[in-house]
Amino acid sequence: MPEFIIKSQRSERAANVLFGLNVWAWGVLGLTTTSLDQRWHAVRLCIATIHVVVGTLFVLRRPLIRSGCRIDIIKAIPAVVLSGLAFSHAGPCSEWPSFTTAIFVSGTVLTIAAFAALAKNFAVLPAVRGVTTSGPYRWVRHPAYLGETILALACCLAKIDAIAVVILLATIVAVVLRARTEEGVFATASGECSAEYAAYRASVRYRIFPGVW
Repeated sequence: MPEFIIKSQRSERAANVLFGLNVWAWGVLGLTTTSLDQRWHAVRLCIATIHVVVGTLFVLRRPLIRSGCRIDIIKAIPAVVLSGLAFSHAGPCSEWPSFTTAIFVSGTVLTIAAFAALAKNFAVLPAVRGVTTSGPYRWVRHPAYLGETILALACCLAKIDAIAVVILLATIVAVVLRARTEEGVFATASGECSAEYAAYRASVRYRIFPGVW
């Protein structure tokens, strides 16, 4: 393997470990900086668990095969930003109705199951590290995005107003754009990944919403 590729992989590995540690820290701080009535709330514990899983996957993930271009990254960012916006608008989780907490927990379970299936292929922004076909990826092509949409739905139902409705609708549009962008990156990847993903896309009909799209 050429030396410059080895150096590039080492740099990527170091960046992944550093970012993974930061994500772990965000999860811990999310628990320690909140009031006692929220600290051990199911929603807060879900968020902390997602951070731990994501941080771990950053550390473990395999080297990059192909990254999305700058435009691809720009298209994906709104979905990430809107998730945080939905949660910040929802208000203190200690005041959430029980049914919204239950929806949030179910979205967390699906999201973590999707992340666990991705394992070393995990990515936040459009990138190719390998093709995942197991777990919830057997039913939809982007189960993590379905899980994140359910999380946004729970946040918006926790505080229903015009802003919440706009955030939810914008989130749905953003995850659809993100899914299309990611599939474009996989379709243009070279070698076996492109062919493997084409076969996977042909075998799994729905992208995010089963029976709809």
